[in-house]
Amino acid sequence: MKKFFSLAALGMALATLSGCASLQPRDISAKLYSLQDGVVTPGMFFWQGKLKGPVSVQRAQETCPGEFNTIIEGRSSSAQSWGQIFTSSSSSSSTEHAQKGTAIAVCPSSMVYECEYVVNMTSEGPSGHGACKDNRSGTYRLMF
Repeated sequence: MKKFFSLAALGMALATLSGCASLQPRDISAKLYSLQDGVVTPGMFFWQGKLKGPVSVQRAQETCPGEFNTIIEGRSSSAQSWGQIFTSSSSSSSTEHAQKGTAIAVCPSSMVYECEYVVNMTSEGPSGHGACKDNRSGTYRLMF
């Protein structure tokens, strides 16, 4: 299973917040680590300089398109639903310029991936982590 998520928009929003607006939109690689069997699935966030954007998960036999949405400082009704997947104590820690977000990708085979993440903009670009689940009881750790 391979997954691609669009952190690109997330990174641009964070760049603007942190004064790094000169960063250009780009594809941001991500990895999803299966907590059941250890399989690593590559992912991609297509950061287009906005808080929302496309994501894609590349499984062995199919591509699963989707979207992501970053919540600026939790100022959104979406902030209430965040934390349903990512419940570790690290999700409640405070990091300067860190933002929360969600992503979803739907495969032609009806496999659905839902993720939550925390991202921080650095001088080298966005980096973060999160958690994902699928509609077949799979759980994953998201790193980017």
